[in-house]
Amino acid sequence: MTSSNLTPIITASIAAIGFLYKYPFLYLKKSYNLRKEKEKLRLESEKKASEAFDKLNVIFKQFYNNGGSTLMDKVDKLVIGQQDLEKRFDHFETRFDTFEERQKFMLNSQNVAFWYSDNNGAAIYVSPALCKMVRRTESEMLGSAWVSNVIQIDRDRISKAWQSSVLEKRVFDEIYTFQSDNEFIKVHGLAFHLKNKKTGEHMGSYGTLTLN
Repeated sequence: MTSSNLTPIITASIAAIGFLYKYPFLYLKKSYNLRKEKEKLRLESEKKASEAFDKLNVIFKQFYNNGGSTLMDKVDKLVIGQQDLEKRFDHFETRFDTFEERQKFMLNSQNVAFWYSDNNGAAIYVSPALCKMVRRTESEMLGSAWVSNVIQIDRDRISKAWQSSVLEKRVFDEIYTFQSDNEFIKVHGLAFHLKNKKTGEHMGSYGTLTLN
């Protein structure tokens, strides 16, 4: 076979090799690179999902007790602390009520004419001795009803003096007269106000009546 006959064959072979490289090989290479890129993206997605799951797991663990360090443990401590505080307050309130009842018993046993008022100045308790002194029933002396039993000439002055005393948290020290039917009972009213030391809030009043 002459060289002139070989030239077309060689040329065709080179063209065929070039075709095989340029198309099938490049296609295979491109497919490989795509698979490699997809695998890379998959691994990155799995890594991000794993990191997100780990973070969620840390958060979820805060809602379980483990003996002291989780959020639920801290919430439980707050709840227990609140319950303990409420128990202490209830105990203190019970002791205070007991003390108040004992004080009432002691004063009543000594026949003292006294009263208690709330933080607004309304009478919430009047002793039997006080009712006997002014010839009025307990219901006629509770709240602000007692003012209506003061004689008219004193009524406005005493009402204003009492309200000012409560508002300004100062001692109430006044002389005035109650009327029961046609009987006039002149008294000396003396009252002190209980204040919250921190807030200055008026918490109630204690007062006594004596004949004048």
